[in-house]
Amino acid sequence: MPRNTVIRLTLALVLLFTLPSYAISTEEEIQLGAQAAQQFEAQHGVVTDTALNERINRIGHRLLQNAERKNLPWRFRIINVDQFNAAAFPGGFIYATRGLMNGLNDEELAFVIGHEIGHVDKRHSIKQLESAQLRRLGLIAIAAGATRGNVNDGVGTLVQLTDAVIGSQRSQGDESESDRYGMQLMAAGNYDPAFALGA
Repeated sequence: MPRNTVIRLTLALVLLFTLPSYAISTEEEIQLGAQAAQQFEAQHGVVTDTALNERINRIGHRLLQNAERKNLPWRFRIINVDQFNAAAFPGGFIYATRGLMNGLNDEELAFVIGHEIGHVDKRHSIKQLESAQLRRLGLIAIAAGATRGNVNDGVGTLVQLTDAVIGSQRSQGDESESDRYGMQLMAAGNYDPAFALGA
C-alpha cells in the first residue's frame, strides 16, 4: 500500500476514534428537539382532549421518576394521527398518536412511552448526529486514500451506502436498548413488564 494511502487511513481512523463523542451540549440538544417538535406538531396537529392529555402525562411522569436525565424539560403530547405510533425528539419531547392512546391500555402505553424516554435518556439521536459527521469524514478520507485522491460519483455513492448500512445497524441496537430500558422503567414504576409484549 502506498505511503500516502497509509497516512490518510491513519488520519481517518484517528478522527473516528479520538474526537469527543459528546460534542452536542444538553442546551443544544434541547434546542434541536424543540425545533423538531415544533415542526412535527405543525405537520400533524396536537390533540387537546383533556382526558387523553392527563393520561399521557400521568403515565409519562410516573416513568420519569426513574429516568436518568431528570434535568430535561420533558413534555408529553398527543398528535392527531390514527396510526399506532410514537416518537421522541432530543431534549425530552415525547409524542404518542391518538390511535396509540385509544388502542392501548395503561400498561402497554407505559412500555411505549418508556421506550421513547429511553431514546432520549440514552441520547440515541444525538449520538447518531455526532457520529454521522465523523463517520462520513472518515469514509471519504479512506475512499480518497484508496483511489489516490480520485473521489468521483461512484466512490461518493459507495460512501453513502456504507454510511447508511453502518447507521442502520446502530439504529437497530438503539431500538433494542430502548426496549430493555422501557421495560426497566415499567417495572420501577410498578407497571407489569409482561404488557410490553402486547404493546
